[in-house]
Amino acid sequence: PQSDAMYLLAATSKFAQGCFQLAVGTYTKDMTATTGSSACSGLKCPPCFLLDTTSGPIQLTIQNCHQNAFSSLHSVSTLNPFRFTNAGAAAATVSDNNGNMYLMARNGMK
Repeated sequence: PQSDAMYLLAATSKFAQGCFQLAVGTYTKDMTATTGSSACSGLKCPPCFLLDTTSGPIQLTIQNCHQNAFSSLHSVSTLNPFRFTNAGAAAATVSDNNGNMYLMARNGMK
């Protein structure tokens, strides 16, 4: 069963809290990164992204999507659920580094 505690309620020294918000632009986020532009504000990204397309489109590429905050602690690969919410009227696309691409509905969730 899916837990209601799916996303961290508080940030730790390594993991981001809640959903990570992105605004207009093109982004690549690596689920294992803790530094640089592919991390989420200097922390590992949560499996939840809020795509704010009120000012324009967003293109997001997720790398290492088989890793999450808990699987990386135990050195395993897992099938991880992600949540993407397009909170605007412009287009948003989400892709992975294997060539899969999803178009996010305006004002919608996937």
